[in-house]
Amino acid sequence: MDIKYGLPAALIGVSITIAQPQIVRALSVKEVDKIAESVTVLVDGPSPGLFGSGVLIKRQGNTYTVVTANHVVKSEGTYSIITPDQKRYSLDYGTVKRLPGVDLAVFTFTSEQSYSIAKLGDSTSISRGMNCYVTGFPSTGNALTAPVYVFTDGKLAANANKPLADGYTLMYNNETLPGMSGGPVLNDRGELIGIHGRGVESKVEPSATNPEIGRVKTAYNLGLSINTFLSLVPKVDSALAVGTPPLQPQSLQPKADDFFLQAEEKSKNSDFQGAIRAYDQAITLNPKYAEAYAGRGSVRGDLSDFQGAMRDLDQAIVLNPQLAVAYVYRSNIRGHSSDFQGAQKDIDQAIALNPKFADAYISRSSLRANLGDFQGALKDVDQAIALNPKLVSAYINRAALRGHLGDLQGALKDADQAIALNPKSAYGYAHRSGIRVNLGDSQGALKDTDQAIALNPQLAVAYVSRSGIRGYLNDLQGALKDADQAISLNSKLVSAYAVRANIRSASKDYQGALKDADRAIALNPKLAHGYSVRGFAQGELGNAQGAIQDFSKVISLNPKYAEAYYRRGFWRAKLNDKKGALADYRKAAALAQEQKNTDLSGRVQKAIQKLGGR
Repeated sequence: MDIKYGLPAALIGVSITIAQPQIVRALSVKEVDKIAESVTVLVDGPSPGLFGSGVLIKRQGNTYTVVTANHVVKSEGTYSIITPDQKRYSLDYGTVKRLPGVDLAVFTFTSEQSYSIAKLGDSTSISRGMNCYVTGFPSTGNALTAPVYVFTDGKLAANANKPLADGYTLMYNNETLPGMSGGPVLNDRGELIGIHGRGVESKVEPSATNPEIGRVKTAYNLGLSINTFLSLVPKVDSALAVGTPPLQPQSLQPKADDFFLQAEEKSKNSDFQGAIRAYDQAITLNPKYAEAYAGRGSVRGDLSDFQGAMRDLDQAIVLNPQLAVAYVYRSNIRGHSSDFQGAQKDIDQAIALNPKFADAYISRSSLRANLGDFQGALKDVDQAIALNPKLVSAYINRAALRGHLGDLQGALKDADQAIALNPKSAYGYAHRSGIRVNLGDSQGALKDTDQAIALNPQLAVAYVSRSGIRGYLNDLQGALKDADQAISLNSKLVSAYAVRANIRSASKDYQGALKDADRAIALNPKLAHGYSVRGFAQGELGNAQGAIQDFSKVISLNPKYAEAYYRRGFWRAKLNDKKGALADYRKAAALAQEQKNTDLSGRVQKAIQKLGGR
């Protein structure tokens, strides 16, 4: 993402230029950026700091026509247009015309200045994998305190014949920010091929190995084709019509891109089975559709089909070794299965391929946290926020990390910011509840989990959070009821079985706890936390040797799991293995100090002293 502060002077150029059929050379990224900067305007709306963007597409005398997304100007009020030379013009709201059935609008303003006009392309001539560029002016707040022009590069993922709701047919992987809606989508010749309309917030999901740290399912962004605009604008006002580029006949036959677009939309709405069916159709029509394999692999991971997910993601990478998102998804799956070394390799590769991929830094932060590298995880989250100051998932993850490092006020501030950015983020409320518990605000924590469940009654992780809080408040029956509900919603949610195992242990139902721990391990045989929960239950049932074996398994899966060394040392001491117990305690002490875990450090020191060690 190339961010330029200020609004530079406009390039001179006033005529409408129509794309010609002859071969035109591709421009450099800097050349496209320069063109985009000269035709992109800021739409300053009625609410302070909330911006939209638009594109200059026509000049007639002193009247300029701007196309934007309809939702940018949907509310009547006082708007201003800021042009590339930093001049501000009042928008006469009466000139706003909405195009029927799609998220597009046009308006006019008058100026005696000369501004460049976008060169129109033909959106039927672009296809998946081609370079595309999106520009605009993000809304202010957080790191963005003044209007900035933002230019992002990426690849087209789909160009569908059959649109989604509101006319969206273009899908691309460019990083975008709120406020860029209405800005241009350009091809590598600097031609306007679409209008950016919808920046999709990446989906936050709980990490299986550490439910406090969210992982990210990244999402593509959406635009409307320029051909859609050109075909509809004469129906609104013939005076606003612009020259039409040569259009190829649009086939009515469905193509792979149509099904890919539908699959991504279904996945975003958690219709995973519907998404699988749509990805299947996309792959049937185009067996080399790498993005479709990557998407299907991610959804199979959502459905806990980890072997199927790995097959799909491996195939996506074979088809396109440069597809960064496939490495992100595969890293998530490997991390879920406790293959941390493979997960690390994949996420590093994703970032090497795209150093400006904010979501990749979020996923790496989750991985590093699971490996006990909380400082490295925090550094990754900071980088994600620097790249995208509006990324809700980044604030949620940073809140978790700050909480773990003892900065509870900083954690609460980040959680509040996540909810301020997205007041309907059920996961944000579920996460903030845990921070409030640690601050001693149990009632506030319960209120947050209640809100999360009200926003999304199907969010199993919210019930897991409330179960944990009720357990903390010794409401073991309520805690058990919530854990049961989480499992009824998602019978493969490992964290739900882990929490229920803890609740059952607290209720001294160690056989029930053992059963839940066994279920968690059956779902994910490489899940270190599952063996940890089972080891605790085994020990309480008097099976010290079984406890030692389970904690040994935890350590083999995650050698930095300090608590596992402490617990193995405890049961070795019970079996009079003083030498082994002291070795484990010392290792736990070293890791606790490295990870700044003062609670564990205190417990370990007492245990060492009890054995007469130092």
